[in-house]
Amino acid sequence: MSWAEPKVDMTPLIDVTFLLLIFLLCLDFKNLEGELAVHLPSDGDKARSQATPVEDLDVRIGLAEFGTEVPDKSDRRRHDLVGHQVFYDLGPKRLRTMGELESELRKAAMVEVADPTTGRKKKRPITITAAAGICYQDVTEVIDIANDAGFQRITYGGGEGSLRRPSGK
Repeated sequence: MSWAEPKVDMTPLIDVTFLLLIFLLCLDFKNLEGELAVHLPSDGDKARSQATPVEDLDVRIGLAEFGTEVPDKSDRRRHDLVGHQVFYDLGPKRLRTMGELESELRKAAMVEVADPTTGRKKKRPITITAAAGICYQDVTEVIDIANDAGFQRITYGGGEGSLRRPSGK
């Protein structure tokens, strides 16, 4: 009895190779190009290209006083911050209360600016930046106010340790 040497059948490998080749030849690459929506200016867009870019409205949340952590009696894993105080810098204005911030954001949301690429009017984008030591609750309250005021494009800046306490405290 002699043992025959095993033979490898290459037919399935060749079939798979040809199927891949046919698949790649039939793939419509123009659909992939259609996904890249880029506005390139033309000669007719000179007036639009002269438009100034839209700057984000900056809201900076600064820490006035961190407060004292007091354990929650109903849930030991939670703490309340007693005496926690923040301030808000909206452009050059320093606001000390949430009500002032809400009023100013509602005024700012009414102003529409021209989009430099399309020329259409739209609401100004807003960027929220938090200083070191700011709680999530402080940021989410500002986000809620911005949403309620009508801002549609809200971005978040990185944490900044440079926001100082307001003078006089």
